[in-house]
Amino acid sequence: MTWTAPSICDQPGCPSLTLRVADVMADASTNTMVANHVAIPQPALQSNSDIFLYKVEVESAPGVWSNVCGEGSDIYGTFARGKWTDAGDWSDQGVTFSCTTGVIAKCMRSWGYKPWKTLNHDTWGPVSLHELHLTCTRAARADYCGDGVSHTENGNLIDVADSYGFNRHVSTAAYDAFVAGTENEGTSLSVESVFTLAGALEVAYDRATGVYAGDWENHGCGFDTFSVAPMMWALQSNAPALLIRSILDGGE
Repeated sequence: MTWTAPSICDQPGCPSLTLRVADVMADASTNTMVANHVAIPQPALQSNSDIFLYKVEVESAPGVWSNVCGEGSDIYGTFARGKWTDAGDWSDQGVTFSCTTGVIAKCMRSWGYKPWKTLNHDTWGPVSLHELHLTCTRAARADYCGDGVSHTENGNLIDVADSYGFNRHVSTAAYDAFVAGTENEGTSLSVESVFTLAGALEVAYDRATGVYAGDWENHGCGFDTFSVAPMMWALQSNAPALLIRSILDGGE
């Protein structure tokens, strides 16, 4: 399939792009969701077979095609309904292609927040994953102020739990096993932030630098330094929220 799309260039006269789907396959990966609050077998809940991965190429010169996700092991991506602005705000117009290394795809594939799905929670009833997915796209990028500015770096590890218990924080033993033999061996995870749709409610420290939120100058975001109150509020009010842990020193 080949189609034409507007150029990402924002100057007058920029040419359109010609794109094509060179390959498509069902996603064989799994996500980290747990089945404690839903009547779905855990293997089915964690399966990503309902996601399709596409190898999309752009015609960089007549008859010359290049992968839009680059070369190497991560050459596929997936489509999501709607569009995101530079500030990270979502609208339901159009469609977005995200490489598997991008947060839109990661939030679906790694943590299972598939925006088209609704899970029947044993306490809260039907819970749409759409708002959790949008919250995840900000949390994964450490977009604390909800303005599209990221406060993380490639390789920063995060551990995600949500207010519904669909994802829970990993145990110390599981984390130690995961980082064994890597540059993160010997590190630990600390509570970093609480995110909702608009950005962070509370921040303990900057993910990339490890600087405590109380020491930031002119962050101007309106959030407070960390306390457990926001997550407790989310748990008590059926509100989508994510509690993020990361490596305090900003290690990769």
